[in-house]
Amino acid sequence: MTIRPDPPGVIAMQYLMWALEYIGKTGNLEAAHHARLALEELRKCTPGSTDTGEHAP
Repeated sequence: MTIRPDPPGVIAMQYLMWALEYIGKTGNLEAAHHARLALEELRKCTPGSTDTGEHAP
């Protein structure tokens, strides 16, 4: 059985990764910390978010 990632969750994580790239350019460490926390929490609750979207049964 293949488990596909939750599309809205994956999209939200992509936006956070883009935000982290931009925040990194600004040097705002507090904003980067909060964005990383949000990304970590989304990864915990989004199936398949840490790999290619496929899991072994």
